[in-house]
Formats: sequence, structure tokens, C-alpha cells
Amino acid sequence: MDQFKRSRRLWATGLLGSSLILGPLWMAVGTPRADENSNSTERAAPAIAAAARGTVDVEGGLYRITAVRDGIVAEVRAIEGAYVRKGDLLAVLDRRQEESTVRIAEQELSQAEDRHKLLELKGRNLSKTYERMRRAAAGKAVSDQALEDARDAYETQAIETNSAATTVTIAQERLEMAKREISLREIRAPADGVVVRQAVKAGEAVSTQMMSEMFVLLPDGAKIVRADIPEEYLDLVGPGMSVEIVPEGRAAQTVSGRISRVSKVLTHVKSTENSGERSDMRTANCIITVARDAPLAIGQRVVVRVLK
Repeated sequence: MDQFKRSRRLWATGLLGSSLILGPLWMAVGTPRADENSNSTERAAPAIAAAARGTVDVEGGLYRITAVRDGIVAEVRAIEGAYVRKGDLLAVLDRRQEESTVRIAEQELSQAEDRHKLLELKGRNLSKTYERMRRAAAGKAVSDQALEDARDAYETQAIETNSAATTVTIAQERLEMAKREISLREIRAPADGVVVRQAVKAGEAVSTQMMSEMFVLLPDGAKIVRADIPEEYLDLVGPGMSVEIVPEGRAAQTVSGRISRVSKVLTHVKSTENSGERSDMRTANCIITVARDAPLAIGQRVVVRVLK
């Protein structure tokens, strides 16, 4: 008998806890307000399969652009609010030393190419000499030693020519590396979009170790809502289902959307009172697509109602 009473108390406690967690959310999305239009209250409310809180985002997320080389910002080309195309120059780091390295590499390449051309010319001359000596040796006009000397000179020159060709290839690679170092000091837009934050000015230092954030770019991607669906409602939610999105604090305004995908991985919900604590409630991340021109701001918190 005591065990039966204890089981009933545990069941009642669990039911009360679920009510305290999910009750306010259902009240927020399902209870009409007194100041809402009376005509809307007369219409039949849509059947709701599940409800969840979410955040407005863009497909792929914001681009947080950092420097890939340490340096001093020499010039800033893009400001907050500017629309940029993929590949547009946003900022330039000081690159005078790298430009000097490129000029040195160009001179080294020119020197290596000149030497290679000279050795090729010598090689052609020695090849002709060796052919003449070989024909003369066939008629006993020159000694075998003279023929052997001509052959050794030709073969030695061929080896030096091949070595010079390798030196030219190495000089070309060094030049390309030097040019790449210059390009790495040019901060360019990774996609079409709007610069929503400019975090650097000319003369400031940036560091790769500190992950110095230079720009934040809002790309021209599709607008989405990321919602956390409680575990107990996962069987009722799936891709293709229609949803209503209600911005927090504006219950009279709704935006239509459709579920694109639901994560197969469950995560713990963090406590809203203490960010370091996690509740025992598990949720699955759900991606909802909305119209590109939907009146929702990136980062805005919303309530999602999944319709049956």
C-alpha cells in the first residue's frame, strides 16, 4: 500500500512539473487577448499540434569575418549598412613588406629564367659539336678521346640545363607564395549581403590568435526560424507542416511558415534563470522557412505554433 501511494505521489509531481513548464507557453500561443479584434475571436482557431519558442535567423548564419594574418589595418573600404557583392574589398592590411617580397621574387625568377636560356643555348651548341665529332670519329679523323670529351661536355651541360629548369620552377612557386601573402591581407566579402557591423578602423591592429572580428555580414540567404520542439511533441511534427509564427510581445501579428527539417538529435534546454544550468527537458532543433520579405528581424524571438 505504501509503495502504491508513493507511486501516485511521483506521478502527480511529474504532471505538475510538466504543467508548470508547458502551461505558460500554451497560454501564450493559444489564449486570445482581450484587446484583439472581435472578428478574429469569432473565427474558429486553427488546431495546434505543438508550440515552441524560436529565433529568427538566416540560412547558414551571419558571416563573422576575421583576419587570417596579423597586421595593421591600412584602409577600410566598407562601412556599416553598405551592400557588398561577393569578392568586394572590405579592408586592407598593411602589406608593404609583402609587396617588397613580391618584387624580390620577380627579380629572382627573371634571373633564373635568363640562366636557363643561356644554358639551353650552350647545350644546343655542344650538341652540334658532339654530332660533328661523332661523324669525324667514324672516319678516323679525330681520336676516341676527343669524341669522349665532346660527349662528356654535352651530357654535363644537359644536367646543368635540367637543374636550371628546376630552379625556374622553384622561383615561380616562390613568386606565387609571395603574391598569395598579399591577397591574404585583403579582406573580401565571402558572399553578397549587407555589412551589419564594422569593428575596425584604419590604424588598428588585428590578431589571428585573438580572432579579431573585423566585419559581420548579413548574407542574401533565405530567412528561417530556429525553434526548439519539446521531445514529447516530436511525433506530431514533421517536414512540410505549416506553422504560424508570432513575434514575442506582438500576438496580433502572425507570419506563415513551413517546416523544412527537424533535427534527429535531442539537446538539453538551458535554464533561463541560470545559463550555466540545464533542465531535464529535451528538445530537437527545427528549421522553419519563411518568406524573404517577412516582417521579422534577424535575432528576433518568436513563438511557433505548428498547425495540424
